[in-house]
Amino acid sequence: MTRATSSSWGGRRKGAGRKPKLTLSSRREIARNYLARIEESREFGDTPRRDAVIRDLMAEFGTTRRMVIRCLDELLPTRWNRKMYRYATEGAPIQPLPEEKIEKLSPGIYEDKRLPLRLIIDSAGSRKWVFRFIWRFTGHEMTLGGSELSLATARELATKASRKLAAGQNPIDDSWSSTALQSLKSKS
Repeated sequence: MTRATSSSWGGRRKGAGRKPKLTLSSRREIARNYLARIEESREFGDTPRRDAVIRDLMAEFGTTRRMVIRCLDELLPTRWNRKMYRYATEGAPIQPLPEEKIEKLSPGIYEDKRLPLRLIIDSAGSRKWVFRFIWRFTGHEMTLGGSELSLATARELATKASRKLAAGQNPIDDSWSSTALQSLKSKS
């Protein structure tokens, strides 16, 4: 009986066995990158997907999912405060946009009931109206304006953008979809 020679536990398969331990600087880098990617997604009004960020970090650092989660648990001090931990991992909750007293809203993301329209208020108090739509299987955001827009004006601009989208036209750059062009050619 011959014994297989392998230097790591787990057999001959490449990558089998125990993963190397991460240094403290690597663990800090994983936690720092996690928070940066979550915050970057939030700046654009997206609700970041925790699993997608963890998968990216696994690929970047060559570790397992369990190791990435351990790094986050170890180095994110907010995990004991449930509200802060949920905000760090899942993002800000999207609240319904009230019809009145828009000037007195606190920082956060507010969504209109009627249209795919969002009001994003950052911690400094600056406001941004965003129209969200899908064009050619990709999600896009069109910034309509800032604090100078009222709710009625923002809804009017969002309605115009929705009509362009329904007609087969991209509301950002006014390009047409191939099916809309074919229907326009068949009509003429």
